[in-house]
Amino acid sequence: MKHDIISMHQGVARNPLVRLAKPIEFSLLQGEHLAVVGPNGAGKSLLIDTLLGKYPLKEGSVSYDFSPSDTQTVYDNVKYITFRDSYGAADANYYYQQRWNAHDQEDAPTVGDLLGETDNVALKEELFALFNMESLLDKKIILLSSGELRKFQL
Repeated sequence: MKHDIISMHQGVARNPLVRLAKPIEFSLLQGEHLAVVGPNGAGKSLLIDTLLGKYPLKEGSVSYDFSPSDTQTVYDNVKYITFRDSYGAADANYYYQQRWNAHDQEDAPTVGDLLGETDNVALKEELFALFNMESLLDKKIILLSSGELRKFQL
């Protein structure tokens, strides 16, 4: 039976500067995937940050059940990538124009180079299939689109 991985009931952030207009009522079931979309300033980041515990609650409750994970911490079980994170550590030595400079591409690592090896082959295959990564493994990191870069980071 599927269970709530993250559940918040009537959540209100303690800090009035980061409160949403209404209390948060939210649940994410096991097996569900979430994309939060909306216009600038709508509260997308505040919602996610509150759900993930960045802002302590004044009212309401939040619960996490990451089973069967060995650890129950949000840090170990949730990957949150914002647009500004897409251009961080993975490509810190590159700039946008380098995508078109062939001589710079020679030294750039591929997605496969940066992903490295793992002992858990079954998990690797499951994740590669989920994110359709096989087609990206031989692609240079500086040639990834912003969407491909986000998939790589996940």
